[in-house]
Amino acid sequence: MRSVQKEQLLNHLEQVSSLTNEYANSNPNYVENIAAWLESAEKILQQFRHPMASTIATERGKVLAMKDGRIDARLVDPSVPKRKAQRIVASACLSGVVSILSEIVEQIDREFDQMKEKIAQLLAISSTREPIPMPPENNSREAWLMGIWKSLAGGETHSMYQYINTTLPMVDRLYILDRLLDNLLESVEPPN
Repeated sequence: MRSVQKEQLLNHLEQVSSLTNEYANSNPNYVENIAAWLESAEKILQQFRHPMASTIATERGKVLAMKDGRIDARLVDPSVPKRKAQRIVASACLSGVVSILSEIVEQIDREFDQMKEKIAQLLAISSTREPIPMPPENNSREAWLMGIWKSLAGGETHSMYQYINTTLPMVDRLYILDRLLDNLLESVEPPN
């Protein structure tokens, strides 16, 4: 399930550029849009029971409090005009949460790197027994990946296969396998 979390976070992080453009263009809805973006980030982490969801909720609370007129001198100088102060706090909260989400994605990548190495070894050993079939043009890619994954179970790869089955949910195994097979397919020269 970490792969699902990673992809959802990456999709969410892609929205930061447009939010930054809103700030640069002085969009009057900037603060509200930041609050909505923070709430969406919080919900993504909540569905995976990630503890950083509460930190994001706290950041969203700062934005909402500023929107309601509460100026915290620790966050912004009280002499700054209210609208500008709201935008400054919203921008700071956005920046902090982007750092949090980026670190979570990097952490998932580090976890996957260890398993990616093991799955690559399984592929290398298994492909000496029988070639890896090319992806189907019309059939489900997931079915193709499942077939390849199951073919890795035999012979000398069985214990590593069982280890990976035990430590990674199926969705994450197929996610890593898909990335590795994409790399492999990119390196194969098409026939003349």
